[in-house]
Amino acid sequence: MKLQVGIIGNSIKHSLSPIIQNLALKTHNINANYEIWDTPIPELKNRIDLLKQDNVLGANVTIPYKEQVIPWLDSFSDEVKTIGAVNTIINRKGQLHGENTDSRGFIKDLTDRHNISITNKNILVLGAGGSSKAIIYGLLKNNCQSITIINRTQEKAEDIVNKFSHLGNIKTLSSKFDQPKDLSNFDIIINCTSFGMKHSELEGQLPIPQNLVKQCRIFYDLVYNPPITPILLEIQKYGGIGINGIGMLIEQAGLSFKLWTGLEPPIDSMYSVLSKKT
Repeated sequence: MKLQVGIIGNSIKHSLSPIIQNLALKTHNINANYEIWDTPIPELKNRIDLLKQDNVLGANVTIPYKEQVIPWLDSFSDEVKTIGAVNTIINRKGQLHGENTDSRGFIKDLTDRHNISITNKNILVLGAGGSSKAIIYGLLKNNCQSITIINRTQEKAEDIVNKFSHLGNIKTLSSKFDQPKDLSNFDIIINCTSFGMKHSELEGQLPIPQNLVKQCRIFYDLVYNPPITPILLEIQKYGGIGINGIGMLIEQAGLSFKLWTGLEPPIDSMYSVLSKKT
């Protein structure tokens, strides 16, 4: 019996996840196929119910359904409870369990692969969407000094502050993206917005003012298409460290793979195959 696993989202035909997950399945000789399950909102509940079938390992969940699927799960991790988002569903004999590997995937990429310490660092997070919640959770759990959020909608940023204030020092900056006057106090800046993303309304644009780019020591951009975003190009001109989101994509995917199979993902091979595609 061929097993199934896939990614659930809306307008996700360009997802890179099948490339790396099918490589991992093939590496371990697992008779399974990782598919794109592009799902309109009215069909979401039925798609989740189909995950309970005997031949389904589970699924990844992406935009815009990471929060919406939670009520249909039988159980979920403490991490999901705190973050409020699921990106991995595991089928446990017809019982669906939710996990969030985004947070741990980000931390693994930043600290293990790039050897950047979070401890006692002052960090600026751009954006207050679902991905930023997972990032902020990981940062606070790994002993950063402080987190400051800038978001277009101040209320969303304040909601996140209220959500995570029990875990550490977190606050908002009232200025909009194009208005901060000084970024020199931040050790790391993390872009959780779509600024610079290919095929988006913000393609080609910088998430911070041009004149402040030279103040950035370390800039982590969750965007990975294009591999070198406009902001990373500018950061590198001034000798700063610029990192794209491909590592987080691979690390979170590897953690999902292990949850479904119990096997170690071939991380280096996953990097290699994506380097040829991006």
